[in-house]
Amino acid sequence: MADIKLNHEKLIIEVTKKFMNKANIYNSKENRELLAAQRDYPGFKVVVNKGKSGKEYYDGLDYDYMEKYIKDHDDEKKSIMEEYLTLRGKSDEAQSANAKSLSYGQIKEWFLDIYPEIKRFHEDREEILKRVKENKKKQKVTA
Repeated sequence: MADIKLNHEKLIIEVTKKFMNKANIYNSKENRELLAAQRDYPGFKVVVNKGKSGKEYYDGLDYDYMEKYIKDHDDEKKSIMEEYLTLRGKSDEAQSANAKSLSYGQIKEWFLDIYPEIKRFHEDREEILKRVKENKKKQKVTA
């Protein structure tokens, strides 16, 4: 039962998404294990653990966004857009070399290095959300 974790403090049975997908199949091994855990801990709630990828996530930061942002903030020589197109395998030089695009993750990292204000914006936005959640918790405690 490595895919099932008990959190006695919060009274929850934590399972992975992959495990839960298998547990949704009647009479599967995972289904029987989850039912046994629920029987053993009747007051516990089952929660699917989303896990942490360890990767930073920037909602809306896709290639179209990057291209528009670069166009709006490029230098006079358009050198940043040329680098971007090279990384994407779309520059004349890249196409003549039959070069493929780097991965999205590599291009995102390059983009955030060039434009650190985007990273700061997303970090600031996450801080705002955390503060709102903490305030909600405090309001529930005092109510």
